[in-house]
Amino acid sequence: MTAKKKLFVNFDGLCEPANPAGIPCYGFVVKNESATVSHRGYGLVNSVKPFSPQATSNAAEYGSAIKAMEWLVENSYANDNNNNNDDYEILVRGDCQLIMRKLKSRDYSPRAARMSPMYNKAIMLRSKFAPDSIRFEWVKRDENREADELAKEAYYWALRKYPDLRRRVRKHWATMLWLEQMIHREQ
Repeated sequence: MTAKKKLFVNFDGLCEPANPAGIPCYGFVVKNESATVSHRGYGLVNSVKPFSPQATSNAAEYGSAIKAMEWLVENSYANDNNNNNDDYEILVRGDCQLIMRKLKSRDYSPRAARMSPMYNKAIMLRSKFAPDSIRFEWVKRDENREADELAKEAYYWALRKYPDLRRRVRKHWATMLWLEQMIHREQ
């Protein structure tokens, strides 16, 4: 039996300029065992509308995990019915303890599913991998910098690409500045 190749996937999400009701973004990086980058991905979490109450950091984290697993499936790393790929041991890492705990659990949580359709999507994607071929691990933020930087890049990319988002963010910061001035004026 040959040793399995290792694949490391780090993901991170953010919701800026406010959480909740900001712009949910994702970032993920895929590396092989010699730390060579196979892929970097980032963008908007498209299953959640920006500035909606559902736009939270948890939604962004789920969105990032989902995008990373979708990439793995699209690139034939899954062990689903169409593909019997057991050459890889995949370690998916993130810095959000809540999301990692839910992704690691083999017990399907109906309560979590009611709370988040994104949970259902993530669990469905996880099921495309053999249990012994994919693992989920929580890491400290400083061990997840590259994915964090990609999520930030997604936010700045979205502001450059979508003028409506840029206007909403400017309005948000103008309101925050006004509130700060009012608070200091009253003191």
